[in-house]
Amino acid sequence: SEGSYRLVFTEPLLFAALSDPRLYLHIPDDPPASIEALAATFRRLCSGGHPDRGERWFNWLMRERGTGAAVGTLQATTYADRRAEIGYMVLFEHWRRGHGVEGGRWLVDRLGADPAVDLIEAHVDTRNLASIRLLERVGFRRTTSASRDEYRYELRVGMARRAVIVRQ
Repeated sequence: SEGSYRLVFTEPLLFAALSDPRLYLHIPDDPPASIEALAATFRRLCSGGHPDRGERWFNWLMRERGTGAAVGTLQATTYADRRAEIGYMVLFEHWRRGHGVEGGRWLVDRLGADPAVDLIEAHVDTRNLASIRLLERVGFRRTTSASRDEYRYELRVGMARRAVIVRQ
């Protein structure tokens, strides 16, 4: 509901963490300009997507076990063609602690359990070695270069994965 995400995404500490320019080195986005701008972004993201175009949007805040501290975000968009695209961001102060891999595995499990998803895709800047390692540790394989400076990774899940295993 609007009240719950407003409370989460307007926390001053989360705004400060998401404003760190190091997070945006390899993604085509800018830090939020204000708490209000961040809240507007998350209102849009939490709207659910464009059902008329066959899109559903999902967004999660990763929190550290024990402390409850925000450590990052997870995002997925599912499409009518049985595909999902994912995105993730680990807050700078939580880099290299395994949160990204744990969040990625959770996201793959979540999407793999959705009968409407057979393929998960991720696009990553060719210079973002940490993100490339994360995707590979979670089980993704690089398939193509989406552009000169971006790789495309994919992972088969659900019935599509079971069909591939049976055929081998």
